[in-house]
Amino acid sequence: MGNFAGAASNRLTADWFTVLLSADRLSRSSLKTLRARSRQLCQDNPHASGLQASFTDNIVGSLGIGLNPRMRSPRGKLLKKDNLAAWQAFQRWGERGICTADGQQCWSEFQRLVFKTWFSDGEAFVRKLPGFDNAFGYALQLIDADQLDEAYNLAPSGGQHEIVQGVEIDRWGRPVAYWFWVNHPSESQREKRRERISADQIIHLFEAVRPGQHRGLPILTPVLIAMKLLDGYTVAEVTAAHVAAAQGGFFTMTGEDALSLGESQDTPATDADGEPIPIEMEAEPGLARKLPPGWQFNQWSPEHPNGNFGEFQKNMLRVISRGVNTSAITASGDLSDTSFSSGRVGLTAERDAYKAMQVWFGGRLVTPVYRDVLRYSSLAGQVLLPTPEASRWSECELEPRGWQWIDPKNDMETTRGEIGMGVQSPQRVCAALGRDYEEILDDIEAAKEMCAERGIDWPTFAAPNTPTAETTPSPPSGPPPKKLGTGTGNGHGANRISGLLPLAVQP
Repeated sequence: MGNFAGAASNRLTADWFTVLLSADRLSRSSLKTLRARSRQLCQDNPHASGLQASFTDNIVGSLGIGLNPRMRSPRGKLLKKDNLAAWQAFQRWGERGICTADGQQCWSEFQRLVFKTWFSDGEAFVRKLPGFDNAFGYALQLIDADQLDEAYNLAPSGGQHEIVQGVEIDRWGRPVAYWFWVNHPSESQREKRRERISADQIIHLFEAVRPGQHRGLPILTPVLIAMKLLDGYTVAEVTAAHVAAAQGGFFTMTGEDALSLGESQDTPATDADGEPIPIEMEAEPGLARKLPPGWQFNQWSPEHPNGNFGEFQKNMLRVISRGVNTSAITASGDLSDTSFSSGRVGLTAERDAYKAMQVWFGGRLVTPVYRDVLRYSSLAGQVLLPTPEASRWSECELEPRGWQWIDPKNDMETTRGEIGMGVQSPQRVCAALGRDYEEILDDIEAAKEMCAERGIDWPTFAAPNTPTAETTPSPPSGPPPKKLGTGTGNGHGANRISGLLPLAVQP
């Protein structure tokens, strides 16, 4: 009486073994294996590899998570000229050969690599390198999670902080430093020693699921067993189907037939060299064969792949998709059984999860990197700030990729109604689609200028209920309206049109 059914000890729960451990203690003995198995699946399993690619494409996008500087004057007015200069400096820093220590990636490629690493490993370590030998005095380095030894643990003593799975922490659990192997531990021929790197130089990307957690777990952790078993079952069915397709049947002879023909069932017929003569038959279209007396052909028709294989695979992928918080459509890539309404519901919930991850990833990586770049760009003379204090001008907004409307016509009508009611704005609509409203205004202004230069009338795309040229009311009295494209943002859209920025710009 009074106990929870889930805590009862009976024949139904006799094999349910549990243990209460801290987050770090629980992962200490499992983290290395979980990371290795997750990597192997992402490397060899088509479903895991597909999930990794889909998450990366939907969250980071092809051009990475963009950023819009938002410097303001003491009165709160956005400083368009300074925002544009900061944005341009950030784009130049993001070119290949500058932003990373090894010079292998541009900023958008580096973001994708970091996210893929987080997906497979459960964590990613980005080292900030202030004072690096480039024009900006700043670069980044991605460090393999294997180099932070999860077996390196020390209890606090005297002036020594506690070290938990390679992370040195203070009495509050705040990371103070990270102890990395200078080389990958598998490279035995190279120097093997640890290097202490201060925590303020490390961006440790991982999603904590419990308080007091200092290392990240792969996102595939809850579904590793399911994916491996499904992989093994798929291989078994395909192998069985291959064998069934390659094997047509068997030649047999009863004991009576063998005796009557003077042959032995145990000793096959041999050729002149004493080698067994195989009894084989190659299938050819339209050819009929006559078997020797006493011989019979028994066809072998195994039922593979199993008739329930497809349905079983779909159900398993539904379980896997739930375990990684995505839709079954994304996990399987199969739209055959998906209706428009069910697909829309699934994609809407999926995109909400993607948006949350964009905020997390952008806040953990993109924003702090931009603020560092702004600071060191100012010191290196790459950008001139209104005043030398870079921290005063570090405000910015993330511009992650968006998604097209699922049902464009109806969604557009709904959005138009929301704007008309005053509960939505064009800026937010554009942001949801991964676009910048001021860039669109700049594009329209530039397009009008190009039409005017060529003597072409600007086309009118009149929406329903939009006044036509004949019914357009007279301009209101008062000051002239503000010119398009001269808003209070950073203005990088207009400059992008003029072709002054490098190819690695963020749209």
